[in-house]
Amino acid sequence: MMNTLANHGFLPHDGRNITKANAVAALGNGINFDPDLASLMWEQAVIANPEPNATFFTLYATLAEYPGYDMLTQAQ
Repeated sequence: MMNTLANHGFLPHDGRNITKANAVAALGNGINFDPDLASLMWEQAVIANPEPNATFFTLYATLAEYPGYDMLTQAQ
């Protein structure tokens, strides 16, 4: 869903550095989400950023782009 919003210009087209303001506006304008629901979704999504105390997240096209991918593959 977030990738679709980026492809249609509601989020940064490159899918990088999506902030709470970006996400709430995109979900509201793109698919008519209530701001409270969009904020809740943001809180669940931002934890995907491995940076401590992150205020943004990025959509990764492949797992290989994800920071720490090398560490994940070495653990197997």
